Amino acid sequence: MGNAALQKIHDVLSVEDIEKILEETKEGVDKQNEIDALLSNNLSPEDLEAVETELEKIMAEEHIAREELTPDEDLSLPEVPDERIAQGTIMSLSMTTSLWLP
Repeated sequence: MGNAALQKIHDVLSVEDIEKILEETKEGVDKQNEIDALLSNNLSPEDLEAVETELEKIMAEEHIAREELTPDEDLSLPEVPDERIAQGTIMSLSMTTSLWLP
């Protein structure tokens, strides 16, 4: 039974197919190891410097963007009513709104 299964595998896959699968698996393992190294903070000094430089650039851009806002541009909220809304009105509004939603 084992020989028959092995023969069927040989019929389906050629040596080249198996080598291709092994190479793809090796590439996947290599890529995963690279990702693991990056995630575990095993950066080389050059990589660390590049990451820090990029972070400083992003932070500087964010700081400039915040400085460009005037106090009026910080928040633009709609007007809200001062009086309380009756319970029946809230239920009616929620039912009407739910009819518009997909």
